[in-house]
Amino acid sequence: MDEPFGALDPVLRGKAQDELLAIQKRFGTTIAIVTHDINEAFHLGDTIAVMNEGKLLQYGRPLDLLKTPATPFVEGLVGSFDRPFRLLSLGSVADLVEPGEAEGDPIEAGRTQQDALAALMWSGAEALPVVSGRGAPLGRIRLQTLLGQAVRPQ
Repeated sequence: MDEPFGALDPVLRGKAQDELLAIQKRFGTTIAIVTHDINEAFHLGDTIAVMNEGKLLQYGRPLDLLKTPATPFVEGLVGSFDRPFRLLSLGSVADLVEPGEAEGDPIEAGRTQQDALAALMWSGAEALPVVSGRGAPLGRIRLQTLLGQAVRPQ
């Protein structure tokens, strides 16, 4: 698929991307997408191929591109200052739920860790409750835990 979401507004674009991921998960099929949007690539891709001027510069998991960019071009593409936020975009809140309670607007376990960090920063809270997609309480997510996840992986 070549730039399948390029002409969509941001809200519709996000919904369409999530629908494509659900279809891919349901049928277990491989989907190749061409995009110039690194955020889209990180959101949709299990594996990413970075090309420049017709040459393959790096092929690997999003985490590999973040940890060890193969060239200065790849490093510029994944962003020098954005790396902690991109790293958090790869994991879900469900991966970091811990026992306990917290006050505030709950965040769904299926959201990204980046979404949770934004919610915590916006609320000024140290922790927020985590719920399932159906609203059942699962525990909490703490700001300190998320900040620990955003540290450069070794």
